[in-house]
Amino acid sequence: MEKWIEIIIAMKQIYLINTRNRAASYGIGTYINQLITCLCQTASLYLTVVELDSDEKEVTLVKQDNIRYLKFPQISSFLYNTYTDRYNRNVAYLLSLFVDEKIGCIFHFNYLHHASLARCIKSRFPEASIILTIHYFNWCLLLKGNTLLFREIIYGEKDERNDFEQMIYMDFLQDKSFLNGVDKVICLSQYTYKLLNNEYKIPDSKIVSMVNGIRLPDTLLNEQECENEKRKMAFGKDEKVILFVGRLDEIKGVSLIIQAFKGIREKLPDAHLLLVGDGNYDKYLPLCRDCFGKITFAGKVDKELLSVFYQISDVGVMASFHEQCSYVAIEMMAYGIPLVGTDTTGLKEMLEDECYISVEYIEGKKDLIMNALTENLLTVLSLNRHKRIRDQSWKYNIENVKLQLLSFYLGM
Repeated sequence: MEKWIEIIIAMKQIYLINTRNRAASYGIGTYINQLITCLCQTASLYLTVVELDSDEKEVTLVKQDNIRYLKFPQISSFLYNTYTDRYNRNVAYLLSLFVDEKIGCIFHFNYLHHASLARCIKSRFPEASIILTIHYFNWCLLLKGNTLLFREIIYGEKDERNDFEQMIYMDFLQDKSFLNGVDKVICLSQYTYKLLNNEYKIPDSKIVSMVNGIRLPDTLLNEQECENEKRKMAFGKDEKVILFVGRLDEIKGVSLIIQAFKGIREKLPDAHLLLVGDGNYDKYLPLCRDCFGKITFAGKVDKELLSVFYQISDVGVMASFHEQCSYVAIEMMAYGIPLVGTDTTGLKEMLEDECYISVEYIEGKKDLIMNALTENLLTVLSLNRHKRIRDQSWKYNIENVKLQLLSFYLGM
């Protein structure tokens, strides 16, 4: 295969490493698109999006709007474990056909399981910079964000760990090795910053704090238009709409939200729970048996309809056990919706003066969390607060994030 030659007039080459999986359809995919939006019109940066495990049958290059999309085919799932290292070596080799080594290169990773690929790329391009953004930790998903238990596992005696805890510990060691091996780590919350410092022993000089951002809504519906939209969707004029947006998944606390809503209905009969997102409907529909007429599963919707949902809703709810810098929370705040959420991982620091509830990591305490969620939602709904409009200076405004991002890349 011949080297793909192109004259690149730029100060830096940026290679965004992505992969085709479920996460690419949600937060990480949104983050990649955010980076593309911020970088695509910057003449001093030349952007290539590297997509692994794509549907293409061979390595494919597509150029669109001054961005190169380099797609590598996937390995059959039953061969994945056997040939992962070979796949990564081949990807690193094939990248050399597209990389101009005379110009500074930055490879930006977004998945912790790409540690092997990062090592292969660093070996082939030793002068390149390797960046990793932390979107998740596997242990956060497995332990439902229980940081105290995580610390007990990693600092505990080896002989006292069971098989599950030993798996958590080994995963921690692998992530720690990856994190210490890259040039810079981008963290999206102060919660993660402290974890990197204290548990993963990453020095301050290597950590960059940078929040996610979105484009502020161009226009907002007025009060009459919101009433018209509610009527068209068959919501009652006086119904109080409680909005959840995200995957239908236990890590998002969907069961807690549905159970808490039942308590709300006892005191506020005109409440309506609107759940937006896809997932395992069969798991959650039985929980709605007592109030099917007041709970709507909207599925995954387009941005235009989601914008309407945000504007007709009275309060947002996020009962997540793990978040870094949630796009849903940012969107709800951008539309001025008061937000009730948990104090887990990175979510608490996003809530500003909004309501949050403490998550108890004690067996048998789910009822306490559910009751707190019910009470906080009722409190917010009773306040009937005016929606808070964000201005251009808001830290989650994509234009402010863009300035920070460009400064970071050009300074590497």
